[in-house]
Amino acid sequence: MDSDEALKVASSQEAVKPLALKAAQCWLQRENGNLVWRIRLWAAKLRDPTHMADIGDLYIAADDGTVVRTNLHLKNVE
Repeated sequence: MDSDEALKVASSQEAVKPLALKAAQCWLQRENGNLVWRIRLWAAKLRDPTHMADIGDLYIAADDGTVVRTNLHLKNVE
């Protein structure tokens, strides 16, 4: 799975679907012997959509696209 596919998986997660995603950064890293995409997401703030908030990271297995873990801070968009 490449970074574009991993980003599609990340953006389709129920927790981030209602947000207006504005940017993402992807890293391919090894965790416990497995390749994992770390996807950091930024979304538009609710009160001022011209500003962005870092909403955290999703970790997605590079071999099958499953979400390994999440570290999201959705309250940052408020």
